[in-house]
Amino acid sequence: MYAREDVNVGKVLQRLPKSIREKVLADAFLDQCWTVFKKHDPFGREKLEGQNLWKALLEALPENFRKAILSNQYGWSLQQDSVYAFTNCGRAGEPSVSLIKFPEYVKFTLALIMHKYGANAKVLDCKMALKPQEMDHSMRKTKVVASLGPASWSEEMIQKMIEAGTDIFRLNCSHRRGGDFERVYPLIRKYAK
Repeated sequence: MYAREDVNVGKVLQRLPKSIREKVLADAFLDQCWTVFKKHDPFGREKLEGQNLWKALLEALPENFRKAILSNQYGWSLQQDSVYAFTNCGRAGEPSVSLIKFPEYVKFTLALIMHKYGANAKVLDCKMALKPQEMDHSMRKTKVVASLGPASWSEEMIQKMIEAGTDIFRLNCSHRRGGDFERVYPLIRKYAK
């Protein structure tokens, strides 16, 4: 998990495309962020958390970043990384962002995206810089371990997991019923070749 001091916001925001950088660093951006914040704070508590904070963040971000985040499957993870790092409350805390800090939080999230996923916004359009799976096992330095249980030990799921690059299967004994492992083991050997 990132810490707030891991990301040099001012320096990283300088790598944004010029049109976005000028918009984000302008004084009008503060007013825009506060307007979005108030829209998602119907009770006037001057603090947002959870889904309301996520919705406000998405609305405040520049459009191309918003679209890139919504088009990938890790959007919620990104929001959690940014809010926990920004508030320094750790995973066990109750993260919330105040009205005054919201524009700073939006800028921090932009910087975190740039820091975590690449040097420019174009990377975000490529499924958040997901690297293609290295299928030549001799080139990979890590191994993928998957646990098999009742939800994942069907023949088609085992085949998909092997094709996705699983190297080692762990059979979860807490779910074992008579004959389950005797049926699953040959399936693993069948598709491992």
